[in-house]
Amino acid sequence: MSLYSTDALDTNPILRTIDSRNLVVFGDVISPAVHTDQSLRKVLTFSNNDNEAQIPWYKTMNLIDIFRLAGYHTTWISNQEALSIYGNAPEIIARRSDRVVFSGFGTYNLRHDGVILDLYDKLKGMDNHQKNLYVFHLMGTHQKYARRYPLAYDVFSAKDIASTWLTDKQRSVSAQYANALLYNDFVVSEIIKRFADSDSLVFYFSDHGDEVYDFRDFLGHADNMASRFMVEIPFMVYMSDGFLTRYPSIAECVQKARNLPFMIDDFIHALLDIAGIETLDFDSTRSVFHAKYDAKHKRKVYGRDYDSEMKQVARRY
Repeated sequence: MSLYSTDALDTNPILRTIDSRNLVVFGDVISPAVHTDQSLRKVLTFSNNDNEAQIPWYKTMNLIDIFRLAGYHTTWISNQEALSIYGNAPEIIARRSDRVVFSGFGTYNLRHDGVILDLYDKLKGMDNHQKNLYVFHLMGTHQKYARRYPLAYDVFSAKDIASTWLTDKQRSVSAQYANALLYNDFVVSEIIKRFADSDSLVFYFSDHGDEVYDFRDFLGHADNMASRFMVEIPFMVYMSDGFLTRYPSIAECVQKARNLPFMIDDFIHALLDIAGIETLDFDSTRSVFHAKYDAKHKRKVYGRDYDSEMKQVARRY
């Protein structure tokens, strides 16, 4: 994403125009795993890489149930499969929502994420709840990249990829990845636009990353080959003007946290903290927005220390 690199192709032409007071881009965030199911079972519950051996994720509270108990109407809109072997945990948690909408039942290869916008627009007209939690589960830039964007976003080609050590095929795949990022920029900005005129807070992050020939001839993600490029993820918080006016102290906490190290298996603590929801399992030292946040907490992925080991691998460019 060009939001994170001045050398990259401009894959975020819309998001980068949003005022930095509203859109806070975090610079040091990683995922706890390199697969959707492994990651989201921790993102959406009190399970994390530290306690997963002691208590299964399904025996901890999840975000949907907590927000429902706190009086929120919850809606989950997904462009991923309703049933799959790759997303059992998020699918189970999704169905705890007051309202669940999947864009389709079969293969996810044929639908672009823009369908999410149409689904939300149809549902929004039926909403009259005071407090709402919406979860948008995108396909994002998951492989295969060429299937993730419509023809209008086929902007970059192999000739735009300057990495001379790549083969023609690898440059073509890298260009497809850039196009998928470009389309994702549109989809995410359109989601943000739909909440800009209300008192709203929007989080955006990936559940894992992909390695795209970053330091070796490898494409994708695999736990037995996990690298920094598979766990380093975009993470950003959008605060509407109404939210900034009403909650200046929260906005200040968000801005102060933008450069802190964070792993999203603690996302539940951060979100509950910023939403002002109290639970017995909340741990202030695990909320990146809290004054007691432990920024020195070791971030380990598959038993490997990210900061002292994984992060030391350099890109080829």
